[in-house]
Amino acid sequence: MTSTIDVLHAAADLTLTHGPDPAGCIRAAVYGRPDASLPYWDTTESLLVEEAEYRLQCHVNPGSVDANEDTTVDEWAVGRSVADVRAALFAAAAELEAGVR
Repeated sequence: MTSTIDVLHAAADLTLTHGPDPAGCIRAAVYGRPDASLPYWDTTESLLVEEAEYRLQCHVNPGSVDANEDTTVDEWAVGRSVADVRAALFAAAAELEAGVR
């Protein structure tokens, strides 16, 4: 079974071929395509995508207390390099592994 950490690691690797698109790389890691749409109903795969995006959003908004006020991962990625996005995805996975969040 794939974990959120596995998805974040795979998404980080996919930045090398898909560019600095964190949400697209997360979706590609789960569904095989960066433009995949999440289904209307919850599935194991869609929950993995949502959890991975949430973990990355927590990483790029340190100390946030209100998710509604957070910068989304797509907004954060604008103007960032592949290296920036890749590092953030790996850091979000490391935080999850360490139990930081």
